[in-house]
Amino acid sequence: MIGMAARHDAIERNVVRDAGPIASATPKRAPHALTIAQLRQLRCFLTYDDVAIRRDIPDFVNFLMSTGVRIGEAAGLTWGAVNLDEGWIEICSTVVRITGQGLINKPKPKTKSGYRRLVLPAWMLATLRRRHDDQSAETPVFPAPLGGL
Repeated sequence: MIGMAARHDAIERNVVRDAGPIASATPKRAPHALTIAQLRQLRCFLTYDDVAIRRDIPDFVNFLMSTGVRIGEAAGLTWGAVNLDEGWIEICSTVVRITGQGLINKPKPKTKSGYRRLVLPAWMLATLRRRHDDQSAETPVFPAPLGGL
């Protein structure tokens, strides 16, 4: 808008173009991992919280803890990318929010190096076997409480 006003001589110059980037008042904090004690405490809270159980959060958080994948990658995991016999999962999609469309399962991870195969610990493999119940390959491993993503 300001550029158009400058081109039509409504203002002397485009002051927006002359302005530098706005520096953030607070510096961005580096991400940090939870300690083992914090992870145990979180698992304990979720295991016995009725709301978390109703929303299927304990298994989802345990999956995140056991694999280290991004939240969108875990939410996008389908049974077709899980090999219960050999004990691995394949990260090959991610859930993203598209304005006007909602959540969609994008058929590729965030980066090229995001395609990977991960071997699961025995306790997480047991959790996935318990959840499987002959689901189709396209069904999310961790569907939303009302179904879907």
